[in-house]
Amino acid sequence: MYNTDKFLGNNFPSLLIQTSLVGLILFYCGQISTMGLKYSAIETNSSKKYTEIIANDSEISQSKTYKRIAEKERINSTKAVKKYEPKNALELTYVRAKTLDLVKEFEGFSSSAYIDTDGTAVIGYGMSKINGRKVTMKDIISQSDAEAALKKELEKIQEQILTIVKVELNENQLTALTSFVFNVGIEQFKNSTLLKKLNKGDYKSAGNEFPRWNKANRGKRLVPLAGLTRRRLAEREIFISIN
Repeated sequence: MYNTDKFLGNNFPSLLIQTSLVGLILFYCGQISTMGLKYSAIETNSSKKYTEIIANDSEISQSKTYKRIAEKERINSTKAVKKYEPKNALELTYVRAKTLDLVKEFEGFSSSAYIDTDGTAVIGYGMSKINGRKVTMKDIISQSDAEAALKKELEKIQEQILTIVKVELNENQLTALTSFVFNVGIEQFKNSTLLKKLNKGDYKSAGNEFPRWNKANRGKRLVPLAGLTRRRLAEREIFISIN
């Protein structure tokens, strides 16, 4: 029979040391394994946090991009639907020399009153009123006074035109219309096809309306007059020309 007492007695110290070493080794292995797991967990958490940061940065960047695109589209959309506001005032608080010369050329000057083609008493440059007073056949006027009165009247006409015209006008167009209205009257212009076409932005067709206004009353009927024909063609040429 095997003697265990004898065996343990002789080998007990050596066995105890070996057992302790094995236990110590296992302990350190466990610590190392635990540290590895903790490091792995930390690394995983760091990676997750880093990924989340990148994701957040990406989302912020995308959000900013989307906002910029949205704002750009909003601005473009606003521009697209913005109602056109005509610059109708032209900042012309004066009558151009070209306008004065055009009217003076076709009206001619008379220092004494005379009867116009429509039966009205006129004086100076074809004016039926001077400073708001109706002309009588006894009236006389100097050329300088007539020109001053004409200029004042044309300023008034320009303001009236710019009130009822709803599209942009250049200076030549305003000159042509001022001469036209001085001759036919503001009420005739208000009801004209010329104004209707002009307010639709059809400048070409509006320009072609001028020659139609070349008639005057003769014996209760409208008759074309050579002087009016020339005047309307001149106004049309100015109206369609570039400044």
